[in-house]
Amino acid sequence: MGFLTSSIRIAASAIALAAIVSACQVIRLPDPARARPGEWSVAGSGPGRNGVVEREIAPPLRRAWRYSATAAFGPGGAVVLDGFVLAANRKGEVHAVRIDNGRKAGMANFRQPIEGNPVVSGSTLLVTTAWGTRTVQAYDLAKGERRWSLKAPPVDAGPVLAGPMLVVAAADGSLRGLHVEDGRIAWTDEGLGTPVTAGLTAGPDGTVFVADERGIVRAIRGSDGVERWRRTVGAPVYEATTWIDGELYVPTSRGLLLRLDAATGRIAWQARLGGETVKLPPVAVAGDLVVAGTTDGSVFGLDRSTGAVRWEARLEDGVSTQPLVAGRIAWVGTLGRDLVALSLDGGEELWSVELPGRSKSTLAAHGDGILVLSEPRDVLYFVAEENDARD
Repeated sequence: MGFLTSSIRIAASAIALAAIVSACQVIRLPDPARARPGEWSVAGSGPGRNGVVEREIAPPLRRAWRYSATAAFGPGGAVVLDGFVLAANRKGEVHAVRIDNGRKAGMANFRQPIEGNPVVSGSTLLVTTAWGTRTVQAYDLAKGERRWSLKAPPVDAGPVLAGPMLVVAAADGSLRGLHVEDGRIAWTDEGLGTPVTAGLTAGPDGTVFVADERGIVRAIRGSDGVERWRRTVGAPVYEATTWIDGELYVPTSRGLLLRLDAATGRIAWQARLGGETVKLPPVAVAGDLVVAGTTDGSVFGLDRSTGAVRWEARLEDGVSTQPLVAGRIAWVGTLGRDLVALSLDGGEELWSVELPGRSKSTLAAHGDGILVLSEPRDVLYFVAEENDARD
């Protein structure tokens, strides 16, 4: 009798454990959990990927919490919506973490590496994978289930929203415009036969900007895929462009930053920020200043009108992620395991903190804090010291 009772208890415990594990294998956020204006629906904040918030996030900061996402991250950063962080890793998992306490709220497994950033449209999470056959998937965050998937070539670049359309660039250079609601293909573009790894950018009129590894930048109408213009910039582009106020900033892999007219593709100016081996991550544009990092350890403040260098800050290690500008402070993650605060006024270093690992993914902002994806697997949230968030 005792053996039978013990067996029943063990079986009940196994069932309960299985239920807990199963619950952790989905993301089901409170309805209506959805991206709202001012939140980070895509790496860089919005479709223009400018990486700027008006509110000042001033040092010193303290680490509020640390969460293990079990695997390394691609260059795309975290998505923030309605009190939750969504972080995608190279195991194909998207982890949902509560911002208020850093605890796991769920996990969805897409089973293939995620390199490009996820995108949130309303309560729909849109994910692309760098391997497999069903490389574009939509996930309902309210119901905790997949809505649709699309058979397409592998995708390394982060997709972007252009109105009701999701625009995806595959690794073979082909483009697709998809209806977010049901995944129907609205249009296709075979591309230029050159891989696209740079995340896509979009302006408010629905124009999508695609840059490839040959250094060709194209403006595509998101609604129907019609090309508006194309421009060769003279160096490969591996990182996302930045759109703001009709201007398009193009970082290259050979130390060259260009500003284009987003309507025509005309080059307004170009600035040399390093030698042939220097790679530039995406830039941030705040007021009349362009903030640009380099992989050889510099951060530049450039005059937005002319591209002239106003100041240069030299760091101990390289920068491979977009600066995050909050008020008059630029936050930069480095390949040397540091989070650094610089003054926008002259580039002076105001403060820094050591991270568990290198920072290679785009930073994100929430409230008075900063979210960092740190190698090899950590999601970190830093807040102002007077904030009462728990460690």
